[in-house]
Amino acid sequence: MKGILRFAALFAATAAIFCCGKPDNGDGGKTPTDPSLNQDLEFTLEVSETDATSAKIRVEHNGERSDTWYYFVTTDSNIDKAILDEVEKVMKEGDITLQKSTGKNVTVKDLEAKTTYTFVVFGLSSEGEVYGTPADIEFTTKADITDLTESDEWTLSYEGREDGKERFGVQCDENSIYLFDVVDAYYVSNDQGEVEYLDDYIIMTVEQIQTYLDNGATPAQLLEYGYLQTGPGILATDRMASGYYFLIAIGYDEDACPTGTYSVELIEIAAEEASAEYLQWLGTYTATGANGISYTLEVMDYDPNYMYAIAGWETGADLGADKNNDGKPDGLDFNTAFVDYIPIFPTYFSQGKMDFYEYILTQLEMDDAGTIADFGLYGWGVYNNDLTLLATGGGAVIATAETTDNGATGTITGGVLQTNNGSSIEVSALSYAAISQDGKNYWFWNDHMMLPITLTKQASAPAQQSINFPTTIKKEKFNESKQVRRALTQGTKMTF
Repeated sequence: MKGILRFAALFAATAAIFCCGKPDNGDGGKTPTDPSLNQDLEFTLEVSETDATSAKIRVEHNGERSDTWYYFVTTDSNIDKAILDEVEKVMKEGDITLQKSTGKNVTVKDLEAKTTYTFVVFGLSSEGEVYGTPADIEFTTKADITDLTESDEWTLSYEGREDGKERFGVQCDENSIYLFDVVDAYYVSNDQGEVEYLDDYIIMTVEQIQTYLDNGATPAQLLEYGYLQTGPGILATDRMASGYYFLIAIGYDEDACPTGTYSVELIEIAAEEASAEYLQWLGTYTATGANGISYTLEVMDYDPNYMYAIAGWETGADLGADKNNDGKPDGLDFNTAFVDYIPIFPTYFSQGKMDFYEYILTQLEMDDAGTIADFGLYGWGVYNNDLTLLATGGGAVIATAETTDNGATGTITGGVLQTNNGSSIEVSALSYAAISQDGKNYWFWNDHMMLPITLTKQASAPAQQSINFPTTIKKEKFNESKQVRRALTQGTKMTF
């Protein structure tokens, strides 16, 4: 009997809420409707943003500000019943918040990740009467990329170097979809050498994949271009420096949503035994540019058969000389700009040669406005009949050193860079400089060294020493900013 009575009460409530016709003066037993309510009220909805636990919806309607309305989210597929249940609940609780604006951005929170919801909105009076035409829109929350658990779904290994490529093994289920990555253990460790930021790195990686999806990439494209992998196999990438690395596999489903599991393996890439061709470059050189500028460079062993460390660029007592007789020093010793560091940049060994890449040493705040610039070694070239700084994003060779007498002497010549419009620019000078991150302005310290640069060895290689790369620099002596006239194509991103 109690069940029958509850059903009767529910039926009466349904009639009261959804009776939208005009009052019939009691004929037919219909419940009268408040004539002041706008029965022509209609809503327009748009989902603007979603994450794992919330969503933002733009709500607009064609009525007046006095037309009150209410919204909620539901997983119920029967929207009419969901409205009835929601109104019955809030009226019973006596704590109802009605909206009064004709347009509003609504944020719904405390949602479950990877769940499909329906956002529902309708006109509602303070007495609990629904009016106008209800509207709804469906959305799905994203996966919770911060809720990841380490698992043994992937067995990861380093399979050695072959033909200049690093090879990594992945054992997993044939249908497994995953992101594979390699990160230098140094970059996820604190100053005491303890691994502290690996979890942060994994979450950052997942967030980057989500950014691609938010910008229109499809799961199929992520697989096609190698951002996601499928099944077991061997993955290869360009040669890497010796040292310790973490191999990472992060699980994904067919919709490119993270499954919540990942696997990690610490591996070591051992240093090779240095070849005679590699060793020939080690030592102290006098480097003289075509425009007479001269530095004393140290070419130091950093990673045999792969990478050197170069110190001495734009440093030394000779910069205080007045060779051009203009009454002032020709340059300034760049060591005075750094605090507790000597500026050092890498070059790369390649078939007996040394390749110079554009290399960013650190970031600087260049002016009182807080302009951030990337400071490092850059190339210069002639563009529209002007010698100007070139920006490649670090992905191109800007110069190469060659020797014909086993490193006793050498010559540095410029590389050739491709512009966005397909034309070529030859690198004709090198210098330290800083380029604003918006790409519009640059600063430099000393005059650029024109190519070709001659190298003459002064002494054999010194004992190997600890190499520190700069992180802190004074900026007071930089020249005024100059305009960057053009931008080159970005360097090619390495993908697996």
